[in-house]
Amino acid sequence: MEDQDFLKRFLDALRQAGLPEIQTGA
Repeated sequence: MEDQDFLKRFLDALRQAGLPEIQTGA
């Protein structure tokens, strides 16, 4: 299992949730 894939999905979900403090630029 790749944690990066999970992490990307997790961050994506947070952004979709509407969290302005979540700004993934890297």
